[in-house]
Amino acid sequence: MSLLVESYVPLVDMIQSTTGPLKKVQKHKKKNEWITKTTVAEIKKKNALWAEYRKFGSERNYKAYKAVRNRVTKLIRNDKVKYQRQLAVGFRDNPKTILWIHAASADN
Repeated sequence: MSLLVESYVPLVDMIQSTTGPLKKVQKHKKKNEWITKTTVAEIKKKNALWAEYRKFGSERNYKAYKAVRNRVTKLIRNDKVKYQRQLAVGFRDNPKTILWIHAASADN
């Protein structure tokens, strides 16, 4: 029995080292439901400007990045406040939802 295992283990190791992983598992990030498409587009623009600044390092690129960065920060804050106001209206219209959310958070 041990002879069978001793001959099998090196074979499996060799196959794994030559083929590599069969499937890559990707973790999906949880998306914020309160961020608008406009804000996401501006975030992508900000990231592109940052990459351009890092690549070339010019003052003009940094000023462009900084302007978009500040605009993105303002957009994120506005989106978040708008979402929280919508939640508050929903809680006002249906107060039991607060209890369900609290009960769900207590379970975790």
